[in-house]
Amino acid sequence: MKPYPMISITLFSLILLILPVHLAGAPVSIRETCKAAKKVVSNIDYNFCVSTLNQSSTTAASDTRVFANISVTAAASHVHNVSTIIQDLLRRSPDPDISPNLKYCNDSYYHVTSSLDKALEAINEKNDDVAKSSLSEGLNGVISCETEFEMAGKPSPLMELDVISVELVTLTYGILEVAEKNK
Repeated sequence: MKPYPMISITLFSLILLILPVHLAGAPVSIRETCKAAKKVVSNIDYNFCVSTLNQSSTTAASDTRVFANISVTAAASHVHNVSTIIQDLLRRSPDPDISPNLKYCNDSYYHVTSSLDKALEAINEKNDDVAKSSLSEGLNGVISCETEFEMAGKPSPLMELDVISVELVTLTYGILEVAEKNK
């Protein structure tokens, strides 16, 4: 597992919260949406964006709000899978030194799941402020999981999964910004 410094995850969240939006025109395809989202949040990986949005059977839609829905749904699915992995690690009698950290992450991911469910509902209702707030809460939950391991001075068995969680939430935020700008 390649270690990623905690600063990278923290930097994602800071950029996500303070980056201004400077976009014009309505994207009508996955590629255009991903290019526009990358302009909003420079840390978005264009290929990751295209791959994520292409995984849905509704990718023929040309509405960026639909793409935000697809992205947050992918994020929620991933987070659910991470929760299952955490629970499996806890059941397999993990190293007692990391058990408290895994329990913390289990609780944290429970709240991340709830936040992403709220974000999905808010995106569908076009309540962008609530959606962005919920995405930020979800992002903070993922970061707090990694911070728990870092503060304990222990390597996180969830690092790669947490990085993907951050990427998916960040992607959703970027696409939502594009959708909001194109109202």
